[in-house]
Amino acid sequence: MKTINVKPIVQTANKEIIDSLLAMNTNNRPIKETVVKTYMQDIQDGRWFLTNQGIGVDENGVLVDGQHRLLAIKNCGYPPLPLLVVYGLDSKAQEVVDQHAKRSVRDIWRIIFNATVSHHAPAICGVLYKHQHGWHTGAITPQRLKDILDDYIDQIEFVLNSITNSKSYAAPYLAGFTLVAKQRPDQLEKIKDFIDKVITGENLTKKMPEFHLRNLVITSTRFSGGSTTQKERFEKTLRALNAALDGQEMGALRAQKSGPDLLSAA
Repeated sequence: MKTINVKPIVQTANKEIIDSLLAMNTNNRPIKETVVKTYMQDIQDGRWFLTNQGIGVDENGVLVDGQHRLLAIKNCGYPPLPLLVVYGLDSKAQEVVDQHAKRSVRDIWRIIFNATVSHHAPAICGVLYKHQHGWHTGAITPQRLKDILDDYIDQIEFVLNSITNSKSYAAPYLAGFTLVAKQRPDQLEKIKDFIDKVITGENLTKKMPEFHLRNLVITSTRFSGGSTTQKERFEKTLRALNAALDGQEMGALRAQKSGPDLLSAA
């Protein structure tokens, strides 16, 4: 049986330590810049915590885990962060790093934040985060999504409770309803009425915002789409809902793509 001589050390990051570890990065997967930027944002937001997931170096002095975190620290100017470095790992350790089933955002929320939420909530929060921070933002950490949830939990619950079949809507539509509910809390009954009319299609005319949002939902693709599609659906939802609340008429809200129904026609 092979002798294992693993040595875990908690160190305070500095230029010498980080650069020496990165010099060992000679046989790793390609760098994902979005992952590095996500770690950088965590550092800048004060969300870097010492955990059991450390930097891994094998018995031959090769970095097998942690290149993205190390690059983020370097790019942030080598702040003195706590760092668990595990030396002496088996040279085959890299073969099993990140290979098992990854936890979903809901799994992480349930474990870290003890929060049981609707399976729609992470997607809604993701759209709201992109609306606030840019539609082509990279990976969004569970903590950032949780911050959005904390701000919008009442409105998300209101919207989901107002919809009999939330599967009818992609996240951008739900996020649009959520934002307006946050911005116009005195209009909740009218917002619920708007949502009902979009779902049922009852008593709608071609001049009504509800009619045009319903048509957009029906003619949209089944898939959630990329950031551009999410932005389009979200912003048109805001436009239609606000117009309805203000008693205004409007013209067609045309989707950029057409495809199978998201919402069954009445």
